[in-house]
Amino acid sequence: METVDLHEPQSWKVHLAVIQPTPFCNINCRYCYLPHTYTADRMSMATAEKVFRFLFDVPHRLAEQLVIAWHAGEPLTVPLHFYESALELQKRLAPASINIENSLQTNAMLLNQRWCEFISRHDLKVGVSIDGPAILHDANRVDRSGRGTFSRVMRGIDLLRANEIEFSTIAVLSESSLDHAEEIWRFFRGLGTRNIAFNCEDVEGRNRASSLSTKTAFERVQVFFSRLLELRAAEDPSIAIRELDYFIGRMPHSRKEFRRIDNVPLAILNVAWNGDVSTFSPELIGMRHAFYGDFVFGNVAVANLESIIANPRFLAVYQDISAGIDQCKAVCNYFRVCGGGQPSSKLSERGTFAASETLACQLNVQAIAAAVWRFLGNPITHFVDEEQCSGVPCRI
Repeated sequence: METVDLHEPQSWKVHLAVIQPTPFCNINCRYCYLPHTYTADRMSMATAEKVFRFLFDVPHRLAEQLVIAWHAGEPLTVPLHFYESALELQKRLAPASINIENSLQTNAMLLNQRWCEFISRHDLKVGVSIDGPAILHDANRVDRSGRGTFSRVMRGIDLLRANEIEFSTIAVLSESSLDHAEEIWRFFRGLGTRNIAFNCEDVEGRNRASSLSTKTAFERVQVFFSRLLELRAAEDPSIAIRELDYFIGRMPHSRKEFRRIDNVPLAILNVAWNGDVSTFSPELIGMRHAFYGDFVFGNVAVANLESIIANPRFLAVYQDISAGIDQCKAVCNYFRVCGGGQPSSKLSERGTFAASETLACQLNVQAIAAAVWRFLGNPITHFVDEEQCSGVPCRI
C-alpha cells in the first residue's frame, strides 16, 4: 500500500473491498467469529449495482489495484447466476483506470464443474479455508450436525486441481495444531498450493474464548513457525507463507513508521449484503457493541465515500482506533513491524478500540516475529530503537 498521510483524508483510498453476498454459512466452525451465519439473507442485484456505483463513482478514492473479496459468509451458497450478472455489471461500470481483482474465500464444499468453469473464465482468485489433515480440520470445521467436513472440502480441492485452478489456503491454528508443524507443512505442500496462510485462533466477534489462551501458547506458536521456516528452507522455499513472508519483507523497513491496512480509513471497505458500509477490520461487518453500537457508517443506497468519512460515528470510532495506535506505539517493541494492532481484536478482547496488546498481538505478531528474527539470526534491537526496548519486557 502506498504511503498514506493519516491526517490528510484526501490521501485515503480503497485498496480492498470486502463484499458480503450473504451472511449465511453452510457449516458451523467452532471458532467462527461471524454473527448471523444462520441467516439466509442475500444481496440483490439492485443492491450489487448500488455497491458498484458507490465504489466507482469516485475513482480518485480507489487504489489503482483494487481487490474485491466476496467473503464474510460462504459465498458459494449464493447462486452462480448472481455472480455472472454481478461481474458483468462490474465490468460495465468500473473505471478504465482501475485494475480489479476478484476473489472468493470459500470452504470449497459447494464447488462443481460449472463453478470451476466460471472461475477460470473470469480469472477469479480462490482461497480455500482448510485447517490441515483430517484429524485437525475435523476437530473444528464441522457442519450443523457436528460432523467433520474434511472429505467434502477435499472433493472441492480435487475439482480445482482437475481444472488447473490455482488456489491459496487459510488455516486456523488451534491448540491441537501446534504440535504438528511437519504434518501441516507436508499436507499443504502436497495439496499443490503455492500460498499458505495461518490465523491463530482469536477472541473475535462471537468467538468469546480461544483454545490458545494459555500460558504456553506464545512459546508453542513460536516453535511452530520456527519449524515451518526450517521445513520451507529445506524442502521448498518457493512456497509463500503469508505470516512469515510479511515479517521477512517488513524488516528492512522497520525503522519507518506505518499503519496496518485495517487501521487506515477506507483502505478496507466492508459492504454487507444489504448495502451497509463500514471500514477498518472486515470482522466488524454485522457486529454490535454495547458502547459503540453497530459499525454502519452509511448505506450504498444513499451514501458516498465522502459522507462515510464525515459520519460522526465513523469519526468517533477512528478517534478511538487512533488512541489505541498511540498506546501501542508508546509501549510495544513490535510497533514498527505491526502498525498498531487489529482494531476488531482490541474491541472483542479489551472492549474498546483505545487499547494496546491483545492475544492476537501476542500470537499473530510477537510470537511469529520472534521466530523469524531468530531464524535470520537478528535480535529485536536490530529492528527497533534500543531505548524503546529499555524497561519494556521483550519476548525474544
